[in-house]
Amino acid sequence: LYTVNGQHRVTMYVFDSRTVPVQKATRLQPRVVRERSVYVGRLRGYSVAAVEQGGVGYAITSDLDDDESARMMVAAIQP
Repeated sequence: LYTVNGQHRVTMYVFDSRTVPVQKATRLQPRVVRERSVYVGRLRGYSVAAVEQGGVGYAITSDLDDDESARMMVAAIQP
């Protein structure tokens, strides 16, 4: 759990995307951010952004809007 800009709470999840495939296991919609596929949507009132990379799934939940969540997700996994 992280706090961003002193007020927004963000939680990061890391999981085996072969067991829980992001694309099939959620109602998130695909979107391209910086040439990267990101799945974005709202679940239980929170913004969710998720990606798959090398068999690992990464997801964040937050109270940010979907666009900001997607940008944050891509920034978090960049080398």
